Formats: sequence, C-alpha cells, structure tokens
Amino acid sequence: MEQYVQVAFTLQSKESLELNSAFEIIAAILHEEEFESFEFLDDKLIGYIKEQVWEKESIDQRLSSLPFAVSLDAIPVVNQNWNTLWEQQIKPIEIGREIYIYPSFSSPESSRPYQLVIDPKMAFGTGYHDTTRMVLETMEEMVFDNQSVLDFGCGTGVLAVYASMRGASKVVGIDNDLIAVESARDVARANHEEIELRYQEKDGYQYDGIIYDSILANVNKNAIDQNIEALLKSLHPEHGSIVLSGLLLEDWAWVQQRMKTLGLKLVDKRASSAWLALRWKV
Repeated sequence: MEQYVQVAFTLQSKESLELNSAFEIIAAILHEEEFESFEFLDDKLIGYIKEQVWEKESIDQRLSSLPFAVSLDAIPVVNQNWNTLWEQQIKPIEIGREIYIYPSFSSPESSRPYQLVIDPKMAFGTGYHDTTRMVLETMEEMVFDNQSVLDFGCGTGVLAVYASMRGASKVVGIDNDLIAVESARDVARANHEEIELRYQEKDGYQYDGIIYDSILANVNKNAIDQNIEALLKSLHPEHGSIVLSGLLLEDWAWVQQRMKTLGLKLVDKRASSAWLALRWKV
C-alpha cells in the first residue's frame, strides 16, 4: 500500500483574502507538485502527497511566490484506506440544468437526463471542483451531435464521457498521467461510453493531422500557454470551439490578449471562486 504524507496548510494573513479563494489558489499550484487530493477542514487546507515525491523545500519555494503568507505542517499517513476517504468526501452532485454525478457506491436519486457515475480514485476532475463544474455547464450550451471532441488533459474523463453522452461521434481523451488515463478508462466503461484514451509521456500536445469540432482543455495556465497553438491546429477552421479552464481570475488579462492575438473570439465566460472557464470560437 502506498505511503502518503498529510500536509496541513494554514493562511497566516486573512484580512485581505477570502479563505476559500486562497485555498483554491494553493490547491491549483500544488496540484502541479504531485499532490493527489485535498480537503477543507475548518480553517486549514489538507493535502495528500506520496511520501517518495514529498519535498518540503520545493513546496516552500512555490508557496513563497504567493501574495499571502502560508504555513504548513506535515505528518506521515500510514495504511490509509483512500477509497474510504473518498467515499466520505464524494456525494452526488447536480450540475447545470441536466447533469447528475454520483459515486458508484451510491444509488442515483435524480431524474436528470445525463447521469454520470464516477468511482473514487485520485485523479483530477470529478465535477466537484469549480473548473470541472464550469466546463460542464459551458458544455450544456454546446452542440455535440455527430461532432468530434478532444479532451486535452482529460483527468477522470468526465468531460469526454459527457460529450459522448451528448451524441459526439468521436471523442479522444489525452493525459500525461497514466493513473488519470486508467481512471478515465474505468469511468468510460462504467458509463457505457466509447472514448479513445491516449497516454502521452511528454507535456506538449503533438498535432497529428486530426481535426476536431470542439476541444476541451481544463488544465492550467502553463499548459495552455505551451500548447494553445498546437491545439488550434487541430481545431476546425470554420466552426471550431475551444473551452479553456484551470485558469485563475488573475489570468484573465493574459488569456484575453493571448487568444485575441490568435484570432479567436470569446463567446462564453464563467467565474467561480478564484477560477475561470472560457469558451472561444474561430
């Protein structure tokens, strides 16, 4: 069984920043440092990371770049039953007008037309995070019948599965985390949807000549910055639509200018807590 470290983060100065917003920012940054799960507990953010990749100095360095002070305390966690932990945290949730997400260990209690079952595993993007929820809400307003869709940084595959449920004829999910790809494969199977899932060792998206009607990229600013031009090569030049999330509110000016330079127009903008979800068209 994997050994983990539990890290408790405490905000030192609370006057100028709402607590949940600060924790959202910390979680976004540390997700890139291989933290696998977070939970809010009273006035602390609790994160879990594998013992073999835990480096306090690296985390301290990342936290020092924040505009607010954060302290941390770390303790080893031995023989934690992670499925039990997630079962305690994950409850059924309604999203938008038509989506219902529930864990496999509970029975669906909704008449909503699109019901997605997700098993408790440590992969980002279950519908419980603001970015995933906002992308799903954005997707509700999109047409997917007989469309081709690329989910770049697919995580659990929930976005890809929903696109398939909505009638997409071809859905491809890509991630550089093998655990995420395996989790997405399980989610697709549990929901009886056909998704083509690919594991890529490198972070960069490689254009392969395939054109998609829609691209979903719920990742982070760095991944968007590094891959947006390659992704746009894969977007249909006449009616293509790309949804970007994993962006913080403070990234708005940057992404607005970046996409304007690339010739795209904004058609949907959503914000929740510290996060943005944006839909652009060619």
